[in-house]
Amino acid sequence: MSLIEELRELGVNIEEALHRLRGNEELFEELILGIPEDVEDYDVGACLEKGDYANASLHAHALKGEMANLGVIPLYAWYDAINKLLKEDKIEEAKKVYADGVGVLNTFLECIGKY
Repeated sequence: MSLIEELRELGVNIEEALHRLRGNEELFEELILGIPEDVEDYDVGACLEKGDYANASLHAHALKGEMANLGVIPLYAWYDAINKLLKEDKIEEAKKVYADGVGVLNTFLECIGKY
């Protein structure tokens, strides 16, 4: 199975992402493979754990945008929910959403880690 096929199975909207990138599949794959580094650099979980909610919100917002642009809809929705809750100062709810969804993130990272 190819990376594109696996991503499609994980809910990535390949067609929409490729449309944004003018059909450049090579660029799409390069950007997708860069996500683990971005997730590490913008570690929302670590910020939540440290009580750094301002940066958690900023990081969730940045990653939400990246996921939207690349069609990674499940992670877009997850980061969007976290970001909205943090902006509303619903910290405990944001932590719960993070904890409930981190498995989806890990599955996605494991998938692209094979490539």
